[in-house]
Amino acid sequence: MGDAAKALLLGRFPDADLAIEGNMDLGATGNFEITVDGQLVHSKKTKGHGFLHDNPDQQEAVFAKIAERIRVSKG
Repeated sequence: MGDAAKALLLGRFPDADLAIEGNMDLGATGNFEITVDGQLVHSKKTKGHGFLHDNPDQQEAVFAKIAERIRVSKG
């Protein structure tokens, strides 16, 4: 995952125990995906979402999925 996307997520959820992993494509593609509980919620490559930090609507969609997961895990 890109540094800007990681910073956005950690900034929005500073107290959450987020597991952030990075798997890079070969070359400088800039592709990355964000999954929440195995559900793909952001993909630059396959869904055309672009960079997370450049797409406020997509940021809110990703943030909502993460917030929902945090709420469910706290019971």
